[in-house]
Amino acid sequence: MKKIILSIFITTNIFASEGDFIKKAWDNIKEDNLQSANIYLSNIKEGNPFYLYRLYLESSLKDIPNEKIFDIIKQNRNFAISSYIALKYASINFYNNQYKEALKFIDLVDKDALFDDDIPFYLYLKSQIYEKNGYDAFNIKKELATEYINDRYYGYQTYMDIYPDLSEEDKIKALENLIKKRMKERAKYVLNTFPETDAKYYYQIKLGVGDYNKIFEKIDKSSIYYKKAIILLVSKEDKYYRLYLEIIKPTKEEIEKDYFNNLENAFFKKDWKTFINFYQKIDKSSKYYPDAVWYYFLYLYRTDRYEEAKSYLLDNIDLIKDKSKAYYWLYLVSKKLGTENISYLKDIDFSNDLIKLSFYDIYAKSLIQPENIKKVSYTMPKIKNIYLNQNLSLIKELKDINLYKWAYIESRYYLKKTGDLKNLYSVSPEVAVRQLPKDKIESFPKPFNVKDKDMENLIYSIMRQESYFNPYAISRSNAIGLMQFIPSTAKWMAQKLGYKQFDITYMFEPEISIEFGRAYLSHLINLFDGNLIYVVASYNAGEGNVKRFLNSENITDPVEFVEFFPYAETRDYVKKVLKNLYIYKNIEE
Repeated sequence: MKKIILSIFITTNIFASEGDFIKKAWDNIKEDNLQSANIYLSNIKEGNPFYLYRLYLESSLKDIPNEKIFDIIKQNRNFAISSYIALKYASINFYNNQYKEALKFIDLVDKDALFDDDIPFYLYLKSQIYEKNGYDAFNIKKELATEYINDRYYGYQTYMDIYPDLSEEDKIKALENLIKKRMKERAKYVLNTFPETDAKYYYQIKLGVGDYNKIFEKIDKSSIYYKKAIILLVSKEDKYYRLYLEIIKPTKEEIEKDYFNNLENAFFKKDWKTFINFYQKIDKSSKYYPDAVWYYFLYLYRTDRYEEAKSYLLDNIDLIKDKSKAYYWLYLVSKKLGTENISYLKDIDFSNDLIKLSFYDIYAKSLIQPENIKKVSYTMPKIKNIYLNQNLSLIKELKDINLYKWAYIESRYYLKKTGDLKNLYSVSPEVAVRQLPKDKIESFPKPFNVKDKDMENLIYSIMRQESYFNPYAISRSNAIGLMQFIPSTAKWMAQKLGYKQFDITYMFEPEISIEFGRAYLSHLINLFDGNLIYVVASYNAGEGNVKRFLNSENITDPVEFVEFFPYAETRDYVKKVLKNLYIYKNIEE
């Protein structure tokens, strides 16, 4: 049987590279074909970077002397996989009660090399190894319990084990990390470990635990948490606003910011009495006054006072920073008045560089004949004198053989260790781009394989805004992957796409995330008859919210939707995605 396997191996792999052997070995291990995996691995010789991946896989297949592994890791610490080999051998030796050997390996692990999800296990194992060797591991446990408390198996459990020994500052750090990740229920459990202090009372109010009035009365007035609690409660009742003015003593600018926030909230609720009240309170010298002027114009427009709106905007146009926005809305007002005046759009300056064009610059272009507009395009700069060293060549080949996660891990580690953005951009732009300014044309790469070329620019425009090309991004609302699907939408799309089995972790695979994104965008395009403003808004806010808004409002121009939709995040998102789309369409490869 072994001869047959070897014969097949020789016949089918004469021209295979070391990367191909690694991929085939990996696939065979997944299918429990260990004999075939060993044959593939045996063809990868020492001295090639893929030899490190061979050692990583062989650790599950055979015993290799610690001394040999230890020396190879030390000689190849510039590769992320070396830290994974060290972590694996630290684990093997620890569970075999070889604690001194485990210590040697765990100290070879560079935390910077590890994928974020692997750090909690590393810290847990390191703390256990240190304790078995008689070393103090409290600081390691503290890092695990506070920085990684969101990890259920190691972080949270470690917190529950050591919280009596943590300072209040450490407990607050852990709690804040849970709050940032919107893990509210777990945060409440952690709050139960706090003693009865002002800090606990403040966080009870913040997390909505109990009667905030009764809890507030418990906080010492000399405590820093007294003022913090007032700020939390300022919008709850008038008595807290009075305390805010009396105790916090906000500056004039802070008061005007508060006025403006109330004005803005009233505008989107169409509470015009409150809106006018706060508009009148904002001083003309305030930095918030120009934005208040803009909202007042929109208020006049939204209440069908078009002639008044036109005069008001023309009188105050110098206050509006985005002149293209002002001119576009003057054009809309002229349509409402029955005297459609396209000349307002011709006042828009289209001469800016591609990257500097605003949403309104771009949107107005669709309404003017192309001959009246100077064509704006940009050629993506070619990277010259690229040098692919061993690390970069490894990253490129890991991508080529579809071991993307390892390519991503190696890319991040290479960048952390070398800072070599230029050369990394040539093989892994999705990692390098996160270190570049977002106002550079290089921040619009196309690093993945999008099969549907008709949808490619839209997919990248969404991806850039959703995850900024990070396949492993997880948002505060638990949206996952390149295209940021929440679990419920991902499950629904999986059913539509015919997946018999589906796990949310599939969304971490770039190809699948892009497939789901393309399918969902196609659904939205059909739903909204190709109107990209509504499509993009639905991708962010949900199609139900967009449909309900459209059904409740008399929207006569999609741009009205952009300014009137009640979610600030969505209004901003639509403008940015459509600008991304315009730039992608005009970049010459």
